[in-house]
Parts: sequence; C-alpha cells; structure tokens
Amino acid sequence: MPGKLKGTHQNKTAWVPLKHQEDLKVGEEFIEGSTHNCCEKCVEVIEWRQKYGKYKPLTKPSRCHTCNQRTIRRPYHGICQDCALKRKVCAKCEKPYAVPEGDLIREQKLISLKKEMERLPERFKRSCERKFDKLEPDEAIAGVEQIIARCNAKAAVKKTAHPSGTASAARPPAEGDNETDSDEEIPSDEE
Repeated sequence: MPGKLKGTHQNKTAWVPLKHQEDLKVGEEFIEGSTHNCCEKCVEVIEWRQKYGKYKPLTKPSRCHTCNQRTIRRPYHGICQDCALKRKVCAKCEKPYAVPEGDLIREQKLISLKKEMERLPERFKRSCERKFDKLEPDEAIAGVEQIIARCNAKAAVKKTAHPSGTASAARPPAEGDNETDSDEEIPSDEE
C-alpha cells in the first residue's frame, strides 16, 4: 500500500524564487561579482543561494576578519578582496586555494587603479566610479585607464601653459606698479 498513495501537495511546476514579489527580486548587479576570490565549493554554495532565492545582498559593508576594516562589499564573504589576494585564500571560507592567473592580474590592476583614482580630482573620480558600477570589470578597467590618461594630459597642458604654476607671474606689470631695480638709489625727501 505505501507505493500507491500520493501526497496531497504534488509539485507540478518548477519553483520560481520570489515569483509574486517583483519589487524584492535581487538585481543582477548584486550577483555579478559575488564569487570573486572564492573556492569551487563556496562558488557552488553562493550560486545555489542565487538560484533558489536565498541570496541576500549586504545593506552596508561588513568588517574584514584580517584587517578589521569595513571593506567587505559582497555577502557571505569573511575577508575583503585585498586580504584574500594577499593571503591567497578563499574570501568566504578562508581556506587556501589556487587563484587563477587571469583573476589575480585583474585584481592587482583594480587595486592599482583605485590607488590612482584617489589622487584624481573629484569630477574624474566620480566618472571612474560610474564606470566600475555600470560596466563589466575588463571594460571598466579600460575606461578608467582612459579617464586617468585624460586627466594626466589635462594636468600636463596646464603646467605647460603656466610654467611657474600661477597666472599672476605671466601678467605684465601695470602702469601704476612701483617697480625699481636694486641698482638704482631711491631719492630721499630729507635734503
């Protein structure tokens, strides 16, 4: 008899996460880079969470276990990307794993670009941040390098236009300016 009975709740269609809650769906921008610097097991766990609607993005950066700074921007990670690269461990389970060479080079380039971005004027800094937010990592790196090159070119043009660094040094003296050479004597009124 046990094989003949059917349960009352039979699944007839595949389960769709958050089917009736359109406003709560997790955007792809949160999911995109969620498995960087993770081992295969942790990648599978995070992808399962994404697939079945259990993935919840961070609302604010969390604290890294090694450097104790609020630099973790990806959920389910225990250490930040910089520390994971330095220690060559998984960012989620913190166990050592072999980092693919392409990812390592890309991450090092991102770190160096972010350091260069710190010295840029605010306008260019915001342009770089928009590139990182909107584009794929490789396209963003190329776009940010162009922005940095453009900023450096503008700075070089400004330095060649004003060699002393100030606009007032290039201004010719006005008629009312009292300019005297050090060789000439100044007449006194006491005679």
